[in-house]
Amino acid sequence: MRAYGVLIVGALAAAVCVRLGFWQVTRLHQRQALRATVETRLRQPPVEVTGFAAFRATTLGTTDSAAYRPAVARGVFDFSRQVVVVARAVDQVPGVYLATPLRLADGQAILVERGWVPSPDAYTVRLDTLREADTAWVTGILLRVTASREFAVPDTTWPMHVPSDDPTKLARRYPYPLLRHSVVCVRDHRRGGVGPAVHTGKGKRETGNVKPARCLY
Repeated sequence: MRAYGVLIVGALAAAVCVRLGFWQVTRLHQRQALRATVETRLRQPPVEVTGFAAFRATTLGTTDSAAYRPAVARGVFDFSRQVVVVARAVDQVPGVYLATPLRLADGQAILVERGWVPSPDAYTVRLDTLREADTAWVTGILLRVTASREFAVPDTTWPMHVPSDDPTKLARRYPYPLLRHSVVCVRDHRRGGVGPAVHTGKGKRETGNVKPARCLY
């Protein structure tokens, strides 16, 4: 009987190992497919963000005609309603991400992740030093930001200090419609400090009196 028990345990262990092996292979294929999708979309021409009712926001890894597309957005920053995404370390340096709503011509707004800012307590940041011209155009990548867990959204304070800038979680705090995608700024990483957003297309874009958004390091 003991021998039968050993055989049964061994068979179960083998089945578990085989199942884990299939799971790992499946995950690998999913990551490869997602990587291929992202690379393809990053090579596409920029999308003009005017109002994104036509784009269906979905979560990471699913079919979505908007996610990972280069994008250009023109509008007015609402610096009175910024979002500080806390506890975001880069290379083991504590900091925060800063997201600012950009109000579009049609009355909607889209959150713009302007970048990462070092912060000793991964919470506090001097927003007055990071302000720029209200009217701007932004070049970046469209993403569907999704919170990994539920969290409480403050009801009264601005800026909001939250663990995620998931627009679906924050929309109720805004007096205007908030699109479910975000634009992540593409930064100019050449030496010299804070630089403008980098165009993904060829040639220069005419901006008139509208200055490019400053993206943070």
